[in-house]
Amino acid sequence: MLYVSGSDGNIYKEPTNGSVTGSLYKTNYIVISGSDWMSEDEVCNVPGILYDQVNQAYFPDCGHSEATFIDSSPSFSTSSMQGCVWVYGLNEASKSLIENDADYIATLAESNL
Repeated sequence: MLYVSGSDGNIYKEPTNGSVTGSLYKTNYIVISGSDWMSEDEVCNVPGILYDQVNQAYFPDCGHSEATFIDSSPSFSTSSMQGCVWVYGLNEASKSLIENDADYIATLAESNL
């Protein structure tokens, strides 16, 4: 298991063990419901930086994984609706899109494979 120190002082598990290039972002989460892959009455919390609310779809050009702390507890907090997410396969345009999103809070770590 690979562990990464975030700029916020926390230690995070990196789920791919460094096999792909990725960045760790802190983001506001948003609540979606009734999308193409959900029933009408189902709701889901998703990382705001990865979801296009206008088109109701995830941004297609990147992979992602919810971030967990060193003790395996989730970084997402239901009380603040904030958490961290690993995002993989980003190009500079995608990074810029994420960092200019209204739900973006901070970049906590970047890998440079």
